[in-house]
Amino acid sequence: MKLIYAGLLLFIALVSKVVSATSFEGDILTPTREVCEEFIEEGVQQREPNLSRPYADPLFVSQLDTVARCLYKRGRSKLAIEFWLLASSYGSTSGGELGGVFLIVHAENALQMHAGIALLRQTAERSAQVMNRYHILRALALLQGKFEKRNRKLALKNLVDAWKAGSAQATYLIAYFIEKGIYKKSEKLSSAYWKKEGDKLSGNIGYNNFIDNALLSDVYGPLLKGISKGTDD
Repeated sequence: MKLIYAGLLLFIALVSKVVSATSFEGDILTPTREVCEEFIEEGVQQREPNLSRPYADPLFVSQLDTVARCLYKRGRSKLAIEFWLLASSYGSTSGGELGGVFLIVHAENALQMHAGIALLRQTAERSAQVMNRYHILRALALLQGKFEKRNRKLALKNLVDAWKAGSAQATYLIAYFIEKGIYKKSEKLSSAYWKKEGDKLSGNIGYNNFIDNALLSDVYGPLLKGISKGTDD
């Protein structure tokens, strides 16, 4: 009963945030502190998988996702990822997306990073939006070069694939990396993009706001800050 009541409060809280949200998806939406306390108290007791529970139980996976969001905002990222992975195992697209994203963002070794990429790629097969997220995160990981060889060409291909699929985030990021000198306007894959879109973005308020928010965001900030101009590959 407590979880059902908390779920109603969560729905109200999230709707109010979504209405005022922008197209930027770099932050994790969380419910109120009171709702989080309820969910964490109840949710931590449900970490053990229950084999008798139906696959894709919508209420249960929603509860797991909410516990993860609350934990993440309290700085408990590792435990939050556990809950997203558990939600993913029950069929949650959101759990698979966020579990994969934050395995990449908080990876401490190559195994964790590639596990996150694999989970995000698998989840992306069920969602075009997650597919764009996959391409962008894959590109940023490749440009960062922290756990594997830096590969600008493959990173750019991923960004262009997301841009062609209609991702505004990929569009802004291509412009940002050209502006920072990581790519040149003469790059084979980006030249058509730049002529069509890039010059329109330079100095654009929306572009500036996106980049400012991206650098501070949960999703893109840690990876963007780790990317610097390097040699061609």
